[in-house]
Amino acid sequence: MSWVNEMIKESRYDGAEIERSLWYHGTGGQKVPAILSNGLVPNPKSKTWDTHANASFGSASKASLGGVYLTQDLMIARISAGNSAKKGETQAIVVIDAQPRTFVMDEDDAAKFRIDAPFESEYLAIDAFMALSLGRNDQLIEYYREKYANLVVASAKRAFVGDREVPTKGPTMDPRLENRLYLMARGGWEVSVKRQVAHCKDDFAWSQGFWRNAADDVRNNFNQDLNERVANGEDRGTAYKSLMKNIIPKIPDPQSSESEFAEYSNTITRLLKPLARPSVSGRTFSVTARSLDPIGFNGSNRIVCIIEYQYSYKIYGDHHDRVKVVYGQIPPKLQKDWESHVGDLVIVDNFKKAKPEESSQEFDAKVASGWNLDAFSPRMSKSATKIAERHPDNVEAKKAALATLPIIQWNGPLFHGSPVSGMVEIVHQGFHTVSHGELNAPLLSVSKNENMLDYYSDGEATSGFVFNAQFDKVLVLDDFHYALSAYEATGDLWEDLVAEHPEAHDQAKALGYDIYDELGMRENELIDNIPADIDAIIIPGFDSPSRNSECEMAVTEFGCSKLMSFISSVYIRGSEYNAEDGIRVLKEIGELTNQGMHIYDAIMKTKEKWGD
Repeated sequence: MSWVNEMIKESRYDGAEIERSLWYHGTGGQKVPAILSNGLVPNPKSKTWDTHANASFGSASKASLGGVYLTQDLMIARISAGNSAKKGETQAIVVIDAQPRTFVMDEDDAAKFRIDAPFESEYLAIDAFMALSLGRNDQLIEYYREKYANLVVASAKRAFVGDREVPTKGPTMDPRLENRLYLMARGGWEVSVKRQVAHCKDDFAWSQGFWRNAADDVRNNFNQDLNERVANGEDRGTAYKSLMKNIIPKIPDPQSSESEFAEYSNTITRLLKPLARPSVSGRTFSVTARSLDPIGFNGSNRIVCIIEYQYSYKIYGDHHDRVKVVYGQIPPKLQKDWESHVGDLVIVDNFKKAKPEESSQEFDAKVASGWNLDAFSPRMSKSATKIAERHPDNVEAKKAALATLPIIQWNGPLFHGSPVSGMVEIVHQGFHTVSHGELNAPLLSVSKNENMLDYYSDGEATSGFVFNAQFDKVLVLDDFHYALSAYEATGDLWEDLVAEHPEAHDQAKALGYDIYDELGMRENELIDNIPADIDAIIIPGFDSPSRNSECEMAVTEFGCSKLMSFISSVYIRGSEYNAEDGIRVLKEIGELTNQGMHIYDAIMKTKEKWGD
């Protein structure tokens, strides 16, 4: 047995045998026939994440490294299924009974160690790259390299501590594994720097970085050559650009840099494969993992159930998914997870098809015969319907229609996830609204779902604010106004509404919600037409996680002015503080960064002072 296996068995698990566990794989319904024939294949011809899209200076490519991606979080599997499914098609969840010793880390979990972004500033990243390329400032390079390696190791060690039942035992990472990771991170630092600067497109910053690191003889020779060319009649600007092309390092190619970084990331995920396994408390340190081997219907890792599901208000008249069992039987864990996080588990033998859309001639005939616009209105209040008929194309009519919506008091816990840098800004400047894509207006997203502290922490472990909110006036949107406000973000909601209730089209037009021959709210139109003292807006589906699990409530600028007083606790990179201490820690982090300290160093320094 190798030292790695000994370390995993003895140090990592205290000699306990690993229990089998159920894992989920989310995919599009169109792929189910191939899965039934071939099982789950590690490197299919068609991948959901197969390009270097979304790569940026601060974040590596989302292109998958390969393998079968698995998770123990049903909601993550559902998100993957939604990304994989084609528009209008069903989605599917494959349930695997697995021995997780065979898994490696998901690269997204490795990204939480910030292996892809050694620098927050393009200025510093360019400086380091130029020093590397020109063979200059060895002491500075060693400082950056060492700091990066130590940060990666410290982040990984915190992940190994994870959810241990007896945290006083300390990190469970074996010293030999820690040393291998340290050396690997030192070597990978250059790859990460190259990846970052490949996305720097500011030519002026690039040339300034070069001159900050250029040797004196390079500078002198350049000036001599430049003066000679100018003396010979060449334009100074043209001569400068020509000479610079010959001496300045080129900006690395983004695609090849991302590919090189992906190889480095892959080695990290293989080295830290223990993080993809259950901890002593029966949970996992990482709820996602990759299998590099195929998964079929027998063997150590095997498919035990496949379900396909369909959501369509237009067809079924409610917001419940319809679930069809394609293979096996639904395990108790899946049923429990579904009912806890999605809603009722409604099982059907077959899916229904949408009814043919009504022709414009049929609709016109109904209107001509005296269609009762009041009758359709479970989606829009009856009083709002009448207002729309009386006040066509009128701002006051829009306000009057919105005024028919219920306004309630709301007390209870809410969550707002954020990177630590954003939290520091908040405690210094207060909570403020930002552009809210879904509602097309300046609002601040909050949620009843505590997982948002992880989803929006930008890979910085659990980070964000927990509120004990006490809002006096919360506007509850109906489906009609929600679909109109969300039209810019997704036209599907409005199309589904009109397909179910064609009268909604005429109501919206009567109120003047037409934009370039389409219907929808203009930017800020929702917020401009509601009372100024509204604290927040509830989106339809607030009590249905399957409908909207990320932003169930949007806080107005008026409501934001109260949020600071509602803070009940603060999470900073996995550490929980009460409101007073959390705000004090964030302010100290801000003071240290203002003095020039890197934010991650500032976080670690304050954590040492206040305790983790």
